[in-house]
Amino acid sequence: MKIWLLENKISGNLLLIAALFLVALSFRLWDINATGRTWDENAYFNAGKIYINNILTHNFNPDAWRYNRAHPPIAKYIYGIVNYFAKAEAHDYTASRVLSAVMGALICLIVYFAGREFFERRVG
Repeated sequence: MKIWLLENKISGNLLLIAALFLVALSFRLWDINATGRTWDENAYFNAGKIYINNILTHNFNPDAWRYNRAHPPIAKYIYGIVNYFAKAEAHDYTASRVLSAVMGALICLIVYFAGREFFERRVG
């Protein structure tokens, strides 16, 4: 009896977590390209493409890395990798926007787990 209750509780938690993630993701993916290009997308995504291209061509000349170095590079590397595998064109930001949507939906799960850990399940 206790094992069944534990399994039922785990499956209920997984269902809640999956539903939370899917709802958060669906809000973020809804008409994702409708707003057009935002002011910083060009800086991040083009820098990411340049950085990944520099790595793939083994171009470690300091002049090749000067584009948009004022911002932290990890986001640009991640966007560059996504654009590389998605074979995105010059101004096609859809793959990177989907990545941002997934990361934003994961943040909702982190907030849920933090609320559940520090307060109670209803708060999370």
